[in-house]
Amino acid sequence: MLAIAARQDRHAFAALFAMAAPKVKAYMMRTGSAPELAEEIAQEAMLLVWRKASYFDPARASAATWIFTIARNLRIDFQRKVKSSQLPGADPSSFQEEERTPEELLFVRVDEDRIRTAMQALSPEQETILRLSFFRDRPHSEIARELDLPLGTVKSRIRRALVRLKTMLEETL
Repeated sequence: MLAIAARQDRHAFAALFAMAAPKVKAYMMRTGSAPELAEEIAQEAMLLVWRKASYFDPARASAATWIFTIARNLRIDFQRKVKSSQLPGADPSSFQEEERTPEELLFVRVDEDRIRTAMQALSPEQETILRLSFFRDRPHSEIARELDLPLGTVKSRIRRALVRLKTMLEETL
């Protein structure tokens, strides 16, 4: 993984791809994804690994955990797309969350604790607007109505809060 990040080493990536992609696909299928979707998620996950290898931090997680987290997030994104588009023949129930490994749970808990601490350090206004947008998954227009604010104000406050949150999270690394 480090060779990919440092030198975009194609041979290292080919070896990683040969090892990880089939495991990601098998995991996606075990969690209820159709074979075609599992293949697509595995391909997308490995593409993101190539593109974002420089973000990998071996101090935070193993390469396998990082790759599987990327794949899980992609599966969630695909699920959201299916849910929002309600395509004929799309079955959202085919996305079943499997129990996470202890390593995955630890990785998630560390991130959750960091985010929780950073969220508490935000102003009450920023914390509220981020909770509505991301944790309650409310559209910006609904947040604007609920908080009696113009839509542009809601969007700019979310953007500012995210920048501040990102800065705080980067400082804790």
